[in-house]
Amino acid sequence: MDKDLAAANAKMQAIINNLPGMVYQHLNDSPNYTITFASEGSKELTGYTPEELIGGPNKFMAMVHPDDLEGIAKNAETTLDVGLPWEYTYRIIMQDGSIKWILDRMVVTEVGQDSSSNIIDGYMFDITEQRKLESAEMSKLMLDTSPLCIQLWDKNLKIIECNEAAAKLYGFEDKQEYIDRFINECSPEFQPDGQNSKEKAAGLLSKAFKEGRCVFDWMHQMPDGTPMPTEITLVRVDYKNDHLVVGYTRDLRDILRLETEAEKAYYDALTGINNRRYFDENLKRLLKTISRSGSVLSLLMIDIDFFKKYNDTYGHSEGDNCLRIVANTISKCITRTDDFVARYGGEEFVVVLPNTDEKGACLIAEKLLHNIQLRRIPHEKSDIADYVTISIGVVTGKTDRMQNMDDYIKKADEMMYASKQGGRNRYTFGDL
Repeated sequence: MDKDLAAANAKMQAIINNLPGMVYQHLNDSPNYTITFASEGSKELTGYTPEELIGGPNKFMAMVHPDDLEGIAKNAETTLDVGLPWEYTYRIIMQDGSIKWILDRMVVTEVGQDSSSNIIDGYMFDITEQRKLESAEMSKLMLDTSPLCIQLWDKNLKIIECNEAAAKLYGFEDKQEYIDRFINECSPEFQPDGQNSKEKAAGLLSKAFKEGRCVFDWMHQMPDGTPMPTEITLVRVDYKNDHLVVGYTRDLRDILRLETEAEKAYYDALTGINNRRYFDENLKRLLKTISRSGSVLSLLMIDIDFFKKYNDTYGHSEGDNCLRIVANTISKCITRTDDFVARYGGEEFVVVLPNTDEKGACLIAEKLLHNIQLRRIPHEKSDIADYVTISIGVVTGKTDRMQNMDDYIKKADEMMYASKQGGRNRYTFGDL
């Protein structure tokens, strides 16, 4: 019987020593966790032989990744203290600095007089490749579910992979059709800047390989020839001791359409400048912003002199043309980024000059008067000149006094009326 038991034990020992990974036994004597048994698989798994691991402080614990130590301790103590099997996935750092992912399973098999003398049996094995496969599968899942069109390019400027969104974007049946047809069919011969599409694409891809990243606008086209404006991001990535480039394509059609619609909401179709809605919203915003610094803001209210007589004399078509010329002339006089011009209504225009004092605002008013006169727009029914003139009301106020938009408009309108009463073709200044 003893002979049979010895044979069975020998057979079991052989099985244990040939298992992938490491079968082990250790005491629960924290923090040492003294190992009392380790199978032959320890060398391949950890780099230590069983003899090097058995006895003394647990050398294996020193290999555990620092970021995983706390999780192991909390998880193991909670589980083992109530006598349940324990399983945990964590990382170890090998002597060469490489990382291994370990799946560790253990259970209390012998209970001592106190918990520190409990004997724990366990089995751990390398799941690094499994983790890589899982990671690759998750990456592929993210790739194929991404709404962005994504391609993978090699150094020969050839697409070697793409995601499902790429095929869907261009209406192809599958990814392979996209890979086969994309380069020849999905860009016009020339880009909007006049460059040949294939030559420009080759240069940008080469730039990405060299510099690591580049972002640019690109005009694609659908297989039926419909233009498709896009934004392209190219990023160099490492792959098997070489480089590939990942391309991310963002379809800009909806964005540009929304931008166009938004612009129309603030655009005066007749004159080509901002409209009353734009003026109202942006003046409120500027007053709120500038009030924090206590700076000044100037406002010019402009009216075309005797415009009703102009329309009656030359007709509404010429009247519209006159409005366009005046709007264009005013716009050309306003060059700073934060300044803006808008059509206030009818033949009235406004100019908003943030951070501009009385002197600066009056210089702009003089410039407007002079430049409108230079246009020499005929106006034979004007009471003051043979050409179109304007009258301007100028107001400047310190925004720390918390004036509102209506205060500026009312004061500028009063000053403009004073200019008309004073003979027109002039400006009048008022301090708010």
